[in-house]
Amino acid sequence: MLITFASILAFLAAATIVSAHGYIVSWTVNGQTKADQGHADYTTGIVACGGKSAGTGLQTWDLDAGSTVIAHWNQWPADHLGSIDEYMAKCPGTSCDGVAADSLDWFKIGEATYAAGKWPTELLSASKEWPYKIPTDLAPGPYLVRHALLAMHAATKPQMYPVCSQANLKGSRSAAPPSTVKFPAAYDINPDFKIHSLWDGKVAPADFKPPGPPVYGGGGGNGPVSKPPVAAGPSTSTGGGAASAVGQITSSVAGILTSSTGAAVAGAAATSTVLPPASSSLPAPVASKKSCKRRRKRENERFPKL
Repeated sequence: MLITFASILAFLAAATIVSAHGYIVSWTVNGQTKADQGHADYTTGIVACGGKSAGTGLQTWDLDAGSTVIAHWNQWPADHLGSIDEYMAKCPGTSCDGVAADSLDWFKIGEATYAAGKWPTELLSASKEWPYKIPTDLAPGPYLVRHALLAMHAATKPQMYPVCSQANLKGSRSAAPPSTVKFPAAYDINPDFKIHSLWDGKVAPADFKPPGPPVYGGGGGNGPVSKPPVAAGPSTSTGGGAASAVGQITSSVAGILTSSTGAAVAGAAATSTVLPPASSSLPAPVASKKSCKRRRKRENERFPKL
């Protein structure tokens, strides 16, 4: 598996909705770089892959089972707090071209939520990088791979920012996840995010459950990239997937930790623990009733219902 550098893609005509919040400028995956679109209505099939509801036209990767992918974001607003997750879905035949993303059977491969006093999007805001690992036991073939951020700053109007790419998965394993979901029905599982914002105080951050099914236990996972690079901690069992734990967020990597400059740190444990920064450089979000109303008004103007 080759994961050695991250290139920067400049977008000549990025939409205002994307540039105002954030978009992926590059990926690190076997030396290839890929790209992004804006937020999607979680009540429609578009939420499967954002503006790309079908496989045709998506970026395509050649990917080994067990590879670690790093999404490099240009920015992320400090007040857009929420969980981060990744999914995969196997396409019929030999390609995902022409396949409607909302018709596929999806399984979750990574999940991060509130832990140690921080939301994963806070860590993303600081590092602008987010890694996730492709499960090691999946059967080879064509897959859609989905990376999504959830922003819960507006009551009853949560925003989902999904990004999809195609993956031609290599390997000799044969596993097929026994439990799958479709979009948007996946978000009927743990649906608290639909009715509460981070400001209404009705759901404590520590009690928040990310929407969707449990993480598939096939060696996948996700976690923050720290700056500067953090040395690998003691080997830790993640039970196949990677969910956030109190005091730490585990990041399963295949023997390599990649720094923010793309330099590989060799000799890391196959499954390592990366601790979040001791303190956040981000300002603590403060919301008054007036500021919330102004923010919701701005969000309604910027994000008309799709």
